[in-house]
Amino acid sequence: MGFSGKVLPDLLSDEVVNRIAKKHSKAPAQILLRFLDEVVNRIAKKHSKAPAQILLRFLLQLGVAAIPKSVTPSRIKENFNIFNFELDGQDMSDLRACHSE
Repeated sequence: MGFSGKVLPDLLSDEVVNRIAKKHSKAPAQILLRFLDEVVNRIAKKHSKAPAQILLRFLLQLGVAAIPKSVTPSRIKENFNIFNFELDGQDMSDLRACHSE
């Protein structure tokens, strides 16, 4: 059974695509954060930083441009406060290892 010319555009309407994207957009991030949780929390404690700061710093040191989103002034400040520390080689290796498992 194939799609008729009328049904396919309905399946690909902006409303349907947006609804699916919104519903599933957090799934990869949630899986990744759950997987990284132990490692990130250990590194965060070591550096006295929030887990989000560790992940942002990790991306920065990899040369990846990250655009964090927040509307909370304290979180915006926290997201910006990643330039006063550096992850060492072991931290970077541990975070990379999580990604490759």
